[in-house]
Amino acid sequence: MNADRKTALVAGTFFIVAFVASVPGPFALYRAVLHDPWFIVTPPGDVRVAAGALLEAIVAIAVIGTAVTLFPVVRRQSEGIALGTCLLGPNLALGPNTLMPAYLMYRSRLVPRPIAILGLVGGPLLFAFATAVLFGVFRQVSVWGAIGALPVFAWEMSLAVWLVFKGFTPSAAAALRHRGPVVATSPPS
Repeated sequence: MNADRKTALVAGTFFIVAFVASVPGPFALYRAVLHDPWFIVTPPGDVRVAAGALLEAIVAIAVIGTAVTLFPVVRRQSEGIALGTCLLGPNLALGPNTLMPAYLMYRSRLVPRPIAILGLVGGPLLFAFATAVLFGVFRQVSVWGAIGALPVFAWEMSLAVWLVFKGFTPSAAAALRHRGPVVATSPPS
């Protein structure tokens, strides 16, 4: 197994771990915190909240693992975009943080273009939906919230499955390897 194939396998696995660990928290483990107005005055020690916090830590580690694992490969397309960071929090930042790697995957052809297009469509759509939630247009956990998240879910899972089972497109990975990293430079003064 070559280095690019190992990288794809590890990155795909991190995507899957992040998804699996992110689902139980908001939908099951945090229900008491979110819906019981008396929760804050009840005795401490709710195992569901502790389990949710542990899963949040696992999600954070998996997301960091995904970024760190993919960086050496996608920086060959654009180091600046590959370094894009979360500044707005998980909901608003998920849109741009989907858009940037999707753009890199689309431009580099490391994965089939339809997979990258899911991220290119899903990122801005999720950002728009998260902005609507921020301004109270609808609730985050709602039919509209699910519709807004569906393309990003499809992007992440199709990318993860492709990376785990197929890896990067060999010709695209080879082309990027020969090209080296693309680093933005300042124009001459």
